[in-house]
Order: sequence, then structure tokens, then C-alpha cells
Amino acid sequence: MENKTDHLDIILSKVLSGNASEEEIKMLEDWKESSDKNLKLFQRSLKLWQANHFFIAQDRIDSDFNAINARIIRTLSIHNKRRDFLISVYKAAAILLIPVLITFSWYYINSNGLNKSMQYTEISAPKGQISKCVLADGSEVWLNSGTSIKYNNQFNKKYRDIYLDGEAYFKVKRNHSKPFRVQTNTIQVQVHGTSFNVAAYQNLNTVETILEKGSVEIILNRKTKQTIFIKPGERAVYDIQKQVVNIDKVDVQLHTAWRKGKFLFKDADLFRIFKELERIYDISIQLEDPSIGSIRMRGMFEYNHNIVDALCKIEKTTNLKYQIQGRVVRISYKK
Repeated sequence: MENKTDHLDIILSKVLSGNASEEEIKMLEDWKESSDKNLKLFQRSLKLWQANHFFIAQDRIDSDFNAINARIIRTLSIHNKRRDFLISVYKAAAILLIPVLITFSWYYINSNGLNKSMQYTEISAPKGQISKCVLADGSEVWLNSGTSIKYNNQFNKKYRDIYLDGEAYFKVKRNHSKPFRVQTNTIQVQVHGTSFNVAAYQNLNTVETILEKGSVEIILNRKTKQTIFIKPGERAVYDIQKQVVNIDKVDVQLHTAWRKGKFLFKDADLFRIFKELERIYDISIQLEDPSIGSIRMRGMFEYNHNIVDALCKIEKTTNLKYQIQGRVVRISYKK
């Protein structure tokens, strides 16, 4: 009985929802006509269904369907346009990449295969230290504090070129068939076999060449080939802005003692001394009174000592005092 009632409930719900078959509809009709009780039960079930069923009108269903369909079409359209755009970009990138790959391949082959002789070595001297190196030809080079050189590992077939930024002392092996050249931003120093010193700091307006032994040819202008020669014991100072050179006699040992870690000065003003100390120790020295810079001194500082040692020597021999704040040193008169 319970199974029969359950079965009728299922048929009733299928009929009311419009999902019943013809056979199920006929079965329900026969059941309603079999008794008044069944008919009243059907009528009561129909009222409950109509009261609780959420009715969605067909025009609303059609409207929602059209909106959803339009959104799908729009999304697919955007996707296709984006896909077509990306395909165009990829094609263009591939076309542009071909010459880049050719250029890169050429560079790679030349830098790693055919052109190995053009690889460069760079050597630097840290602040407050002196460095020395021996080149492939046996020439010796001393680098002052903060100096760097760059050179071709194999040199080239015609010259032995060294690119200098800072100050260096050279003791060159003689080779007449392949001259030794020091290249700076402004001048070129060419030698065959000699000992000399070149100071070419980028933050200075002068380039200084001092010859100890042998002979050097200084090319002041690479275009016009304007050259000068200096003799042992002479110094050539080239003024970059004025494009003039002054030659004078100097004490070579005084100017090249730095390669032994010593800063020698004889009757030098404090402007020059402080400038050297700034370079050696990588500090900034500020003068309370500009007249301090004109005070002249003679003496020696050693690289392996710290800046305090140098400042104490200055303080003991002058009427000056110093104050250190980080990497800044302030110099003033004693009161």
C-alpha cells in the first residue's frame, strides 16, 4: 500500500510538472475517478504545487538565454582577436629576431672563437694600496692607489697597448719591432724600452709623464700627430684645457717613491698634499679657511699607515687641528 502511494505521488508530481507520459497521465485520471477521496487529494496537491512552484516565464527564459549567448559570442570574439594579434606579434618578432640572432652569432663567434686575441685583462689597485703586475712580454707595471690598467692578453701584431686610468710606473722590455704604448684619454706615450711614470687621473686637468731611463715619445694629438720627446730626469705636464705642455727638470725618485708605498714631498703646499691624501685613503678633506691650503711642508707619509698617522704629523708641525666625521676630515686653525 505504501509502495502504491509512493508510486502515485511520483506520477502526480510528474503530471503537475509536465513530465509525465501518456500512460502515466491515464493512470492518474483512473485513480482520480475511482473515489471522491482520491479526487480531493489530487485537488489539494494541485493547490500546493501552484502555491509553491517558482514560475519562470518563457520570455524571461528566452531573454536570459539570448544574453548568455551574446556574452559567449563576445568572449570568443575577443579571444580570437587576441589570438590573431599574438600571432601577428610573434610573426613580427620572429622577423626582427633573425638579424639579431645573426649579429649575436657573429659577435659570439668573434669573441669566443676567431677573435680570442682581442680579449682584455684589467688590473686595479685598491685604495690605500700599491699593486704590481708582470705583462706577457716581461714588462713590469706598478699601479698607484685607485689606478687601473687594461690590455690585450696577446697584444696586437704591431703594438703593445696599455690603457691607463690613474698613475702607473712602467719598466718596459725592449722590443723595437713592437713599440710599447700607454693610452690615456688625451695623450699617448710610446716607448721601446725604458722606465717612466705616467699620471692620468680622469678627475684632473693634467696628464703628467716623468722619464727615468731611456726615451719616450709623447703624442699630444692623435689626429695631427703632434709629438714631443723628453729626456731622463724630465717631466712633461700636459694641460688638457689649454692644450699646452710644460717640460721641467724634477727629482724622479721624489715623484716615483709611491711605488714603494711612500708619499714624499719637498716644499709642497697643503692643497697638493691633501689632494693626494684624499686619493690614497678615499676621503674628503674640507678646509675651514682656504688660506690653510697655501701652507708649505716637506716630509713623508707611508701608504701602510692610516690617515690618522698623516694628520697627526701635519698637526705636530703646523698650527692646525683636524676632526674626523666618517669619511670627512675637517681642518681648522688651532685657537
